[in-house]
Amino acid sequence: MRSELFVIVFHLFAFILLMQGLFPFSSSTNQISTRSCFNSPKSTNRRVIIILIDALRSDYIFNRNHSFYLRSISKLEEEKKALSIKLRTHTPTVTLPRLKAILTGTIPSFWDVLFNYNSSSLEIDNLLFQYKKKYPEKKIVFYGDDTWLKLFPYEIFSRSYGLQSFFVSDFKEIDINVTHGLYVELNQIEQWDLLIVHYLGLDHIGHAYGAFNSFVQDKLLEMDEMIEYVYSKVNLNDVILITGDHGMIDQGGHGGSSNEEIFVPAVFISKGFQEIYRDKNEYFQIDLTPTLSALLEIAIPFNNLGILIENVLKTFQFVNKTNLFQCLIDDNRRQLVNLLSNTKLSTAFNDLQQIRQQAMKLANEQDIFMLILSIFIFFLSTILLWFHISKMCLISIVISILFYVISNRIFVSLSIGIITFCFIGLKQGQRRLINYKFEEKMNLSNQLLIYYPIFHCLSLFSSSFIEEEHQTWYYLLSTYLFLRTFEEKSFQYFIFFLFSRLIRSWNQTGNKWLNLSDIGDFLNNSFSSLSPLFYYGLLIYFLIWKEMSITNILFCLLYLICRTHNCVIIVIYMIFYEYLLVTDGSLAFLLSQSAFFHLGNSNSFVTIDISTGFVGIPIYIPIIHGFFIYLSTYGLSILWLMKLSREQRTIYLLQLTLINTLFSICVFLQRYHLFVWTVFAPKLFYQSAQTAFNFILFL
Repeated sequence: MRSELFVIVFHLFAFILLMQGLFPFSSSTNQISTRSCFNSPKSTNRRVIIILIDALRSDYIFNRNHSFYLRSISKLEEEKKALSIKLRTHTPTVTLPRLKAILTGTIPSFWDVLFNYNSSSLEIDNLLFQYKKKYPEKKIVFYGDDTWLKLFPYEIFSRSYGLQSFFVSDFKEIDINVTHGLYVELNQIEQWDLLIVHYLGLDHIGHAYGAFNSFVQDKLLEMDEMIEYVYSKVNLNDVILITGDHGMIDQGGHGGSSNEEIFVPAVFISKGFQEIYRDKNEYFQIDLTPTLSALLEIAIPFNNLGILIENVLKTFQFVNKTNLFQCLIDDNRRQLVNLLSNTKLSTAFNDLQQIRQQAMKLANEQDIFMLILSIFIFFLSTILLWFHISKMCLISIVISILFYVISNRIFVSLSIGIITFCFIGLKQGQRRLINYKFEEKMNLSNQLLIYYPIFHCLSLFSSSFIEEEHQTWYYLLSTYLFLRTFEEKSFQYFIFFLFSRLIRSWNQTGNKWLNLSDIGDFLNNSFSSLSPLFYYGLLIYFLIWKEMSITNILFCLLYLICRTHNCVIIVIYMIFYEYLLVTDGSLAFLLSQSAFFHLGNSNSFVTIDISTGFVGIPIYIPIIHGFFIYLSTYGLSILWLMKLSREQRTIYLLQLTLINTLFSICVFLQRYHLFVWTVFAPKLFYQSAQTAFNFILFL
């Protein structure tokens, strides 16, 4: 048996182990807070309205130097009826982990990036659970993003109306429905006590057109009208909180760690404010959790890592109740100390910031055993590529099952089975020959193809090279085509070289220069009416003059779902595909990696283009949307692999598995690096996704 499929499966499993060790599932316990400074079952007659505007950047509140800001907040601040503070979120900056952070005060696991598309119920202690626990007779009402209804599938909401959050082509209707529900509730204000609304339109506009455009201006005006109406309807003692789950970059994406993504505003509004206590400090988003607990007069959730925002409490006049104010601070300290397993350590700190820092370290403790085990599997399974698989290897299945029966540990049992499989394969399997030689003479261009993987693998140990990895591939591709131009004395290769130089400026990507204008921006801004004409003209060419082979169908599908300005990239790669001689895996790997970045992708979640998943589909079908998003990201890379012979695909796979193995070592060595969550972790997801499509092509 050939070993390729087994190697791919083992690598995918090793990625799971590596991720499990690097960012384990949340260590939060299922314990429930029982102590509170508000022991009386009665509460002040205070209604709270939480308005969460998805992708609300902090500069939409704090930067008054441009036209993109909420004027209603500025007006309320002038009237001394609003207190605005800046919050720092943790990565990843996507909706699900940010909602969990606000509700529980914890720093959710990186796994929530995957669960963001289909979240499960929230089982740990949180604000809404504590609210219903203390006030079972009070009513919570919700309108907006249906992620909330997935987090709370049981009857915690007296009334609710969930809307599909990933239908990103809807800018208007989804928010009109939320506003309609909000206005209905404001006209029956006695029928609820806590009202939560989650607007999605701003986030959807960002994904399609970026953070600064006429659609955003219209949306901010719409939000201004809503805020003014809500303020006009509330009573003197009521509280309005306006905040965002995350921000977005200027191009509209999010998921990374730029300032535009991680900073969001929190605006507390009340007609009852007498004095506003402002400061210029920045707080964590998780600090909202204990602060909201105080305003709702409930216990702080057990796993909370947030610290009370004292200026908010002072503005709400808690400071006038000296005993209560001190009780809240002491209760926050006690709750944080409870999270520390070492009591001697916990008593060594009195400062809340120090206690929180120690609690965060415990909450994010990595599993070294899992990390080492994953590296071992990466290494063994990569060596397995040089061997044919013996039927004796199937004995490992029995060993894995027996170990699971004894230990009841699924990950360890599967690991033991895979390691046994590899050892038997290396011992009993027949050695296979892999031809690395090129058919042509060993000129400079072919030597480049042999040795460039060494340079690339070494570059993975640098965070800056990972952030700007596109520069590596652009340089290698242009160098190869330049060398071929002189070696072949070919005008055709010179045209290819010019094309490669043109399309590297088509989409700015990476991190350091992502905000700079590119050709795509110029086409969208200056020739927005001409782009569709060019687009459909080329589409007609596809359908009429091209043969409908599998590769051309894939090119056509990519052409349909990609952003309009990227259709030129697809056409240029079609020319490469038809006229560029590609006979070895190293060149195909170089072209596939370059194609990934030419489309505007990067090693950050921020460049994932969700809008491509909804092209031509009027309803929400998660499987199709996911397929389209995956295809728009990796489609061109897959096409180059399809062009290779079976033997050359093995060389392609060998290069990929070597990168996986070395990068796993890199992640282990850099696990305490400052950018491990913002640079190395996203790259890990991208590597596993790239490995996954190889499985289909080797079936």
